This record gives sequence, C-alpha cells and structure tokens, in this order.
Amino acid sequence: MRFQELRRTNDLYFTALALAHAERISYIQTYGIDYRVGHGTSLQSTLHESPLDFVDALTAIRGELERIGRWPALERAFTNLVVEVSLTALRKAGTAESFATVHEALREDVLPRLGVTGRADDYFLRRDYPALVADILERSTTELIFQRLQQAQQQAASARAQAHSALLAVIDPGPDGAPGPDAATPTPASPTSPTSGLADADGVPRPDVSVIIPVHNTEAYLRDCLDSVLRQSGVDIEIICADDGSTDASGTLLARIAASEPRVRVLALSHAGQSQARNAALGIARGRYLCFVDSDDFWRFDGLAELVGHADAEQLDLLAFDAESIRDPGVGDRRWQRMATFYQRPGDYRETSSGPGLLARMNARRHYRASACLYLVRRSVIEANDIRFRPGISHEDNLFTFRVMLAAGRAAHLPARLYGRRLRPHSIMGTASRAVAARGYFVCAVEMLRLVHGRRFEPEVARQIGAVIHRVLRQASEQATGLGADLVERMGTIDPAPDAQALYRLIAEAHADAQFRRKRPSPPPHPVRRVAAGVRRRLRRLARATADLARAARRSR
Repeated sequence: MRFQELRRTNDLYFTALALAHAERISYIQTYGIDYRVGHGTSLQSTLHESPLDFVDALTAIRGELERIGRWPALERAFTNLVVEVSLTALRKAGTAESFATVHEALREDVLPRLGVTGRADDYFLRRDYPALVADILERSTTELIFQRLQQAQQQAASARAQAHSALLAVIDPGPDGAPGPDAATPTPASPTSPTSGLADADGVPRPDVSVIIPVHNTEAYLRDCLDSVLRQSGVDIEIICADDGSTDASGTLLARIAASEPRVRVLALSHAGQSQARNAALGIARGRYLCFVDSDDFWRFDGLAELVGHADAEQLDLLAFDAESIRDPGVGDRRWQRMATFYQRPGDYRETSSGPGLLARMNARRHYRASACLYLVRRSVIEANDIRFRPGISHEDNLFTFRVMLAAGRAAHLPARLYGRRLRPHSIMGTASRAVAARGYFVCAVEMLRLVHGRRFEPEVARQIGAVIHRVLRQASEQATGLGADLVERMGTIDPAPDAQALYRLIAEAHADAQFRRKRPSPPPHPVRRVAAGVRRRLRRLARATADLARAARRSR
C-alpha cells in the first residue's frame, strides 16, 4: 500500500484500502490530536485548484477492491463512500468555477459510473442520501449555486441579528443580571440562530420546510391532503408521512405517491399513536422550519412561501396562522356553531414578541389555540430544547405547543386561513374515551406547571400562562366528573410527585362534589309553590269536567 500521487485527497485512497485489507478493526473513543482547519497556507485552502482529485481516488479504490477480491462484498460500503465524498467535495468547492466543475462531473460521470444512481432508498446508510443525490442529478448548477448564495446572505443576516441581540443584552440584562421580562429561559437554538441549520453537515442545503403528516386509516382523505401540500410553490419542502400502522389502503397510497414524487418520504411504523408517529418524523426532518398537517385535513391555497418569507424577514422562531373549519355531513348544528370560526383569530398579532408574550396576548382575548397544525416553527428551536410530543396520552398538542411557545424567542401571527380543519362526525364520548381524555389533560397540566416553575414573566404574561394551565386542568376535571370513583382514583397513580398529587387532589375533590350533588335529594317545594301547584291541578280537573258536560249536552240533542 502506498499513498496516491495526488496533491490533495491522497488520504482517501490509503485509509479506505487500509480498512478493506484489515482483518480485525477496533476503535478507541479518546482525544488524540489537534486537527488544524481553515489555515490559509494549507492544502485545504486551495482545493479549488484541482477539485476533481477525489474522482481519481474513488476510481482507484474501486479498482483495488476488485483486484483484492473484496468486491462485491464491499460494494454497498463503497457506494455510500462515493456519496459522502461527493457531497463533501461540493461543500468545499471554494469558487463558483470549481463548484460547477464538481457538480457537472458528479452528474454526468461520477455518480452513474460508480454505481450510485438507480439504487433503492434503503441501499443508502443515511436516510437523507437519496434526496441529496436527487438534487445533484436533477438540479442545475445555477440553482445549487443560488441556494448557496441564499445561505450566505441568511447567515450574514443571522450574524447581524445575533450581534444586535448581544448588544441589547449588555445594555439591558434585566434586574440583577437575570433574564428580562417575558423570558422563559429556553435553551438557545444554536450559535447561529435564528437561521442556523441551513445545510447538512456535508454542505447540501436543507429544505425550507419539513411538513410532517401522521397517517392512520385516512385513505379517503389522504390524496386531498397530500395534493394540497405538493401544490405549494416558491418554497423547497420535504413531506414526511409517518404511517402509524394503517390497516386500510393508506400505506399503499403513500408508497405509490412517494414512488413518483421525490419530495415525499414515508415512514412505515407499527401502530403506537399519533405522538410516536410525529416524533419519528421529527427525528429525520431536515427542513429549516417545521409544520404539521393532519392527514384528514388540508391546506386551502398556495400560501406556505408567504409564511416562510415573513418568518425569514422577521427572523421569527414561530409564525402562527389560522384555519377555516370545513363541515362534513353529519356534523351537528351545536358543534358547528361552536367550531365554525374557532380557528380564526381576528386580533392583530402581527407585531413580533416573545413566544410567551404572544401566548399571553392571544389568551387574553380568548384566541390562543393549542393545535400543532397552526404554526410554522424553526426546527433549531425544537432540537435545541429537545421538544417532542408526549407519547401515550391524548390532547398532546396542549403540552407540545405550550413548550414551543415558551421556547420561541421571536413569534408573531398572520391572519392567513391556510389550514382547512375538517370537522367529521363523531360518536358521543363514552366512559373509556372520557378516561383517556382526563388522563391526557391531567398529564399535560402537570408538565405545563413544571415547565414554568421558577421562571420569571411580566405580571400579565404570568397571569395568562396560569390561565392556560388552569384551563387544561379544568378540562381534566370535567372529563373526570363523568367517571366512576375507581377510575378517578387510578389517576392518582399516574405521577407520584407532590406537585402532581396536589393537582390530582383538586380533581378528586371536584369529582366528589359532583357525585354528592347528583345523589342529594331534591329540597321540598316552597309553600307558595305548593299552593300554586294545587290551584293548577284543580283548574285542570275543572276544565276536563266542563268539556265532558259540553259533549254530553251535544249528544242529548
């Protein structure tokens, strides 16, 4: 084994062949050396002078693997190595000319010749490789360079915003150096927030938005849902459909759509509930922003690009929008009257504020909605604060959206009714579903209370946050009222912590009061009411007697 006679990329051939020849391999996770990067006189700074050295290295590796008899045993590993090295070469191209040279070579020669094209998605070791390879093959050099330019501009804007925020923090750090009012002390999204994560580690741009759609037995609505998202223009999206163990034809329909639409990715999961499905999709999402769509709902018009543009321009962590309720046949009048305009917020909330501040302003006017489908959120905020849906409960949006609101540094709302919320007929809630709902609301209330413990807010913001938590606790109590005492007692075993037990006692006492009111005998009527009832009875008897006499007189004639 010898190093290749290449000025650059000579380590690639040597290291790959060393691994291919080795019979026993181990790895020690320890700090070994300091690796200098970005040095002005190193070979790394002149990669643009011979940007295709990596092609010679990969070609030589392929030939040597065949010569030593390790082909096709290492074919899959080699194919993934080609993808990784190719993406790195694009990322490190320092000039437009070198970028164009690398891109053309990859598209016209390297990827087809070295066996990358035509592979099934599961052949690749990283889930994002198929989409990244497709971008190289299908997009023009101009498009990719323009994306890189956009990244640079957005990163520059982010740096200016960071500097401005840092200056404000120095000028007004709050009393005693503590976070100022409205601060919910979330974890910073990243050193380059709010526009961090514009590219993967290999330099390929991320989509603008990851649209997450949990699916479970919604075959009848799924096509409309996906078509409405695919129609969005002027914005780069990926659509992640998490099939939560559907037993109808939803999975087949998803597979058919994904085969012809590269923007659609499908996760086939065992049935574990909507929270688990959404969390699985969050784990592979790559977009700068995230949003959620329920598979029986849809987007009403082409408006996502406007939301992304506004969020970028204002450097928002969260941008809320509205929904139009759609009445399916069979939905009762009372429910429709309550829900027809429920998701429309007429207030003016365009002004940027903190997430807690926006929550407070909306809740003060009864416009706060916990649905996870009614906002665009920066993915770096979700990841930096490790926000996920709580599995195993219903009404999980209450907790998720509350966490997102607390973590958002900059938030606003546009009165755009992009979302179509389909109201479908449902049966009367029975004991089992009431127990599930009571448990879900109770867990959410406990966790929401813990999230704000020890945090400082302005008085009005604190009042409204408290009102939101109290409303969720009240919903738990109302659902528990219709349960038997044994089911309510089980709620006390959900969480043994003192704060949870304190909230449980409130629910248990409310349940006991309701049961007492039901069993309490009716009070005796008031004396005046007794007299009035007697008079009414005598009048009715007199009326009947008069009618009988009249009928008898007519017959005698």
